[in-house]
Amino acid sequence: AGWFAAFHAVSAYTGGGFDLMGNFQSFKGQATQPLLLLTLMALIIPGDLGFMVVLDALRRRRFARMSLDTKIVLSMNLALWPLAALGLLFLEFGNAETLGALSVPDRIMNSAFQSVTIRNAGFSTISFASAGEFTLMFTMLFMFIGAASASMGGGFKVNSVAVLLASMRAGLLGKERVEAFGRTIPPYKIHASVTLALLFLAWILISTPIVHALQNVTGGMAPVLFDTISAISIIGVSTGVPAELNDLGKLFVSLLMFVGRLGPLAIALILINRSTRKSLLRYPTGELKIG
Repeated sequence: AGWFAAFHAVSAYTGGGFDLMGNFQSFKGQATQPLLLLTLMALIIPGDLGFMVVLDALRRRRFARMSLDTKIVLSMNLALWPLAALGLLFLEFGNAETLGALSVPDRIMNSAFQSVTIRNAGFSTISFASAGEFTLMFTMLFMFIGAASASMGGGFKVNSVAVLLASMRAGLLGKERVEAFGRTIPPYKIHASVTLALLFLAWILISTPIVHALQNVTGGMAPVLFDTISAISIIGVSTGVPAELNDLGKLFVSLLMFVGRLGPLAIALILINRSTRKSLLRYPTGELKIG
């Protein structure tokens, strides 16, 4: 018990999500133990937020005094966690193979638990293989977003999503500058976020058919897409697709996880470094139709 506790404490904080329970059940056998689930959530959340955000929040305490990065990460997470929990609760409330087999308080608890784990740690108390397709599509969105920048988790990152949302808001309001919490976001940060989003989507669109083709037993596309996003975002939640892959497929999914861990970070650093270079060459402004 002590070994299992120590292992899962580290696994939860670092977003490892390894399954020691056997038979791919993760924490399904502990779905009715709220103290355990709350403890795991308390470990996952700081790893999800990142070192600098946690330290900044502890040092400055008042939201108004925190850095822009901390404000964005906290605000985004405080919106995403309840949204994911409510969505999962609504979609799977009556599914007897997932939340429907639990009491109402346990359904709420497990929805909250999964809302945290689907963006970082990968632990599960329900079988996503038995979840509805709309639930899988809903969950994919949160797996794609992932955790915060410079955190333990992967994914596109909430910081980048916030930059895109701020850009959209500026466009809708007709503002020349992209702003958030009384600060202007530099153009090169916006360019980097857009580039990362397009690359991330491209990796998913290219990888999903390859994963589907490398299965020993061909299944539906929704589970394949779900597990592909889970691999690229290094989440760890699965519908069981990896167990059906041949050896080449398992190697390919391993490569996706490697790319998902190092790829976005390396590309972001390259883009930011390149953006500081100034050029004397300027082209005339061209008119372009949009929409």
